[in-house]
Amino acid sequence: MRDGHWLILDELNLAPTDVLEALNRVLDDNRELYITETQQLVKAHPHFLLFGTQNPPGVYGGRKLLSRAFRNRFIELHYDDIPPNELVNILHQKCSLPEKYAKKMVAVMKDLQQRRSLSGIFEGKYGLVTLRDLFRWAERYRRSFVSENFYDWEQLLAEDGFMLLAGRLRSKVEEDVIIEVISKHFKKSVDPLALFTSPGGLATAECLKILTGPLHEEFHHLYWTPGLLKTAVLLYRAIQFDEPTLLIGTTGCGKTTLCQLIAKLLRSELSIVNCHLHSEAADFLGGLRPIRNRNENEEQTHCLFEWRDGVLVECMKRGQCILIDEISLADDAVLERLNSVLEPERKLLVAERGGGREVKDEVIAASGFQFMATMNPGGDYGKKELSPALRNRFTEIWSTNVTSDDDYSLIIDHNIKAYLKGLLDIRDGDQYCFNANGPCNNLYRLLRGLQLKRPIMLEGAPGVGKTSLVSALAAASGHSITRINLSEHTDVSDLFGSDLPVEGINGIKFEWRDGPFLKALRSGEWILLDEVRERESNCIEVREVQKVLYSVQCPSCDAEPIELSSLDEVESKFSVTPKLNELRDIYDSMKESEGIHCGNCFIASAASYCKDCNKTLCNDCIDAHKKWSEFATHAILGLEEALKAPTESMIEEEAEEKVASHASAVLSAISGREAEIREQGEAVKEEISVVSRAGLEECKVKEIATIKHMPEEKAITFELSIELPDHELHLDLPASSISLSIEPASANTTKPSQVIDARVIPTDKPRVYQVICTPVIRGHHQVHIKALGIQLKTPSSFTIPFNPYTDQAVTPIRTIGDLQGPCSVAISDDGHIIVSECSTSIVSILSNEEKLKSFGKGTNNIIFNSNYGLVITDDGYIIVADANNHRIQRISMDGQHVTSFGCSGSEPMQFNCPRGIAISPVTKSFYIADRNNCRVQIFNCDLSFFCSFGKKGAGNGEFESPQGIAIDSEGFVYVTDFSHRIQKFTHDGKYLSKFGSNAGQLSSPTGIAVDNAGLVYVSEYGNHRVSVFTSDGDFVCSFGEYGTNENQFIQPHGGITFDKDGLLYICDTGNNRIVMNLASQSVLEGLNAVLDHRGEVS
Repeated sequence: MRDGHWLILDELNLAPTDVLEALNRVLDDNRELYITETQQLVKAHPHFLLFGTQNPPGVYGGRKLLSRAFRNRFIELHYDDIPPNELVNILHQKCSLPEKYAKKMVAVMKDLQQRRSLSGIFEGKYGLVTLRDLFRWAERYRRSFVSENFYDWEQLLAEDGFMLLAGRLRSKVEEDVIIEVISKHFKKSVDPLALFTSPGGLATAECLKILTGPLHEEFHHLYWTPGLLKTAVLLYRAIQFDEPTLLIGTTGCGKTTLCQLIAKLLRSELSIVNCHLHSEAADFLGGLRPIRNRNENEEQTHCLFEWRDGVLVECMKRGQCILIDEISLADDAVLERLNSVLEPERKLLVAERGGGREVKDEVIAASGFQFMATMNPGGDYGKKELSPALRNRFTEIWSTNVTSDDDYSLIIDHNIKAYLKGLLDIRDGDQYCFNANGPCNNLYRLLRGLQLKRPIMLEGAPGVGKTSLVSALAAASGHSITRINLSEHTDVSDLFGSDLPVEGINGIKFEWRDGPFLKALRSGEWILLDEVRERESNCIEVREVQKVLYSVQCPSCDAEPIELSSLDEVESKFSVTPKLNELRDIYDSMKESEGIHCGNCFIASAASYCKDCNKTLCNDCIDAHKKWSEFATHAILGLEEALKAPTESMIEEEAEEKVASHASAVLSAISGREAEIREQGEAVKEEISVVSRAGLEECKVKEIATIKHMPEEKAITFELSIELPDHELHLDLPASSISLSIEPASANTTKPSQVIDARVIPTDKPRVYQVICTPVIRGHHQVHIKALGIQLKTPSSFTIPFNPYTDQAVTPIRTIGDLQGPCSVAISDDGHIIVSECSTSIVSILSNEEKLKSFGKGTNNIIFNSNYGLVITDDGYIIVADANNHRIQRISMDGQHVTSFGCSGSEPMQFNCPRGIAISPVTKSFYIADRNNCRVQIFNCDLSFFCSFGKKGAGNGEFESPQGIAIDSEGFVYVTDFSHRIQKFTHDGKYLSKFGSNAGQLSSPTGIAVDNAGLVYVSEYGNHRVSVFTSDGDFVCSFGEYGTNENQFIQPHGGITFDKDGLLYICDTGNNRIVMNLASQSVLEGLNAVLDHRGEVS
């Protein structure tokens, strides 16, 4: 500002509002800045200019909308996409790229922008390729050097383009899209398998030669699986062109190890920074730090603090590699501070340094500097994806995890040789017993874990011996151990240390004091972090125990525990084979070898054999062996005596003795447990009441399970039980003593009712019976039950809604035309038809013969903008979803506006294009499908907000685009999702099930209705038909096809409902009509009466 330079404020809308408001005087006409800290007024140089850049707010993470008062101080310029011809010219001039290659690359970008990425669906046309990808692609061509006279540059460009664009993708389908587009425009084939296996392609041959050659001994454990080698090649190729790289993959897939390997191959030091939630920009750039060792400096100074460069600045100056591990854990605002480092210029302005105008604040990366970063994919606990603005500055690489069993086998075979070094003999201390079964097993697993150079997590209940086992093992092996108790208040400085004030000769100074963790790390001690809690779980899974199982493990061998379900299996399944085989191997080696070595020190020759330890010992080890009180009673035999002994009989005798003693204890424990179970069973039997024959008359029937349909048998089945009066117990009778008959509840009294016989069969559930019957008509039926010849009491409300759908034929009986885009329909109690016509934004009321009235377009202050769903309340009002006005309107039957509520938004009582509406027959609550908010809102009967459920997604209980809603007689909620499925919920929005993807495959379902038998009717916008399902989601039938006839539809969009007589009304949107259908034969008898007041059949 003082020198008249041009200043660019990059990512302006990331800065806090109070910081931006401080620039107001600079942006005004007076062009001055008042510094309150120094009481100075700075006038801008005449040549000073200020520029601000930003990404659009709301699209990229952390960007906010600037206030109008601040924005109107700028001249705003909006940058559109660069035209293709200009883009070709830029590539040609900037990257020295031949024009024909530039045109092909731009054509690839334009083609990919027409497609969408599955993993970056919200990034729009930039999901598969961005402008930065295009420039990186061209830059690789410019910086490539080939000494050959003839070279296939198009093949090189095709391979580099594939690695840049497909290297980040997480699915094979998207990778195939990249190959298809590149091959289409470059006329070159790209084979991923050949590209990442030796000898490789034009772009990868050199990388593969270096990576598959001899590696540093630090990386001898590395085995090149196909996925790991592909990731390494992509990373090395990007590093060759000084591109900042971002490796994304699951935990343990080798991201950090590959970065360390690349740094070693480049002969460069690697600095690693681990990010976390509280990472700050100062962790990368540096900051003011206390001056240490002031007394040792020749020049005394009174300053307490000095500037220390951060790790990023040091690496840039020295030309070293830096790895930002778990970069996504840091805040976006911190990471955006590093944007300039990620640009091709690779420079950084360290404004935080201060020190006056003579200090140079700009740092330019030296040759050899490489920027690498790693992260886990979003979705895991505490993990998130980086913002698109930051990610597209990196060359992103997706690192696949090892999933193949063959790969695991090869990795194990490659690394297991380093750990096969013999047995480790650790003697027990006097204060801890390692021979007990529990500690012995835990010790064995702990020792196995120590063979790997990895931290070990011990998890278990309090007091089981986790800490004591580690402490005892450290003492026995001669290692010092540091124990650190953690809590929720533990800070990083408590572990690693901090700067503390120390009083010295020249006054107070700051000195660094190591924490316990850092002290132990430097001195090579073991570290025990006690009470490490990753996160607490508030969910306990309870599982019913079906049968009693016992687990028995042999104390003399390492065999897995054996599960037993009865006493008879104890001795038959108890095996000592591992013990026998082990002893036979030792005796065979003693007989075959002349020079037997000590099995304890592995150096001296063996002189004796310890029968109890099963080990050969030298004279020195025998003396040490006898000093321990625990080993003093062991049987020591000479080698000749041991070889002459009856080996097999001695081994089997010893094994049988140990097995017998152990099995005796096991049998005793199991017998006691089964005795307890028998006692509990006798106690339960005593509580069961004896029901007399007279009391049987007072029993009642209780329905247990919902009705299920059996299409193959043309039958219906349900389960029931018989309750005792005034008891919670159920009656247990043989199925042969129960008879059942069913008759229609609405049977004509002048005609004998048609009684349906039913079969009663037992089930695997106690006191529960299954009923199978074949109804012949649709409607409610009453159930009459006799037990032992006695008629049981049946509640008057106990009826079963049957529907013989296997014989039904949905028949169109009338069409209603003169409509414009009908999308919802409802039938009033007096037979009037209310239709929502979305094409003209009106609601019409029809009689059987003509349109009575229409309202909307300003009539009586009623205005709609694409009205969709509607329902009629019990008190005769019409509730309409006014979609594009994002509100719900309540209108009287005579067309008067009563009230409206809602506005655009995502909060409660706010909508974004509401569609379907339904009223619960149970709770009288209103359910509204809030389409673009991907949720359903529930309102009480007085239209006050109750709750909402659902969110954006394809999982259970999530929506892509909710359309229609229907509620059955039990209060279950059915929601159509435009992503080809139906989801079923409880009345309060808890997810139950989904259907529509098997038989009766749905295509863009919209409208939905449930008849009084529980069948679900769904109108399909994509298939031009209506499909019928049971309430459990079983496909029943479908009817309709594309066309204009009565039994055909064109894109039925929404409305489908039943009237009180069972007639089905379907909005045939594309044909601008409503089709009335006869859903079954149950209404034939009343059809004439219906037609008398509705008009003749067309």
